[in-house]
Amino acid sequence: MELFEIKQKDPEFYEELAEDAYYTRFPGGESYKDLVERLEGSIIDMEQQMVPVLVVSHVSVIQCLVAYFRNEPVNHCTTFEIPMETVIQMSPGEGGGWIEERFALLEQARKESATDMSQFPIWGDEIEEPLKG
Repeated sequence: MELFEIKQKDPEFYEELAEDAYYTRFPGGESYKDLVERLEGSIIDMEQQMVPVLVVSHVSVIQCLVAYFRNEPVNHCTTFEIPMETVIQMSPGEGGGWIEERFALLEQARKESATDMSQFPIWGDEIEEPLKG
């Protein structure tokens, strides 16, 4: 459910969420704080690996991991924008810390596949003519 839908359906919960997104527990679910506690063991496992680790997950998990690897306060993770169809690569940096790189998959695929981008409608765009094939 998108934020605008939450605001329409449950304005009271939306206000609570807007006031403190980190500690607010979703109905029948968990808060970001709960999620961070659940991720601690996984983060330790990731850091101990000698080979690359791939994480495919929901945006809230990725926000928490990005906060950790950026060495930023985890309660700020709710403000991080995580783009869809994007790989976020975190590589160990010299002297400690992590280097963050982002690779937009959909945009790159479109650029490589065709020069006429109109062949590839963006999700939600109306197609004026059916694709011939």
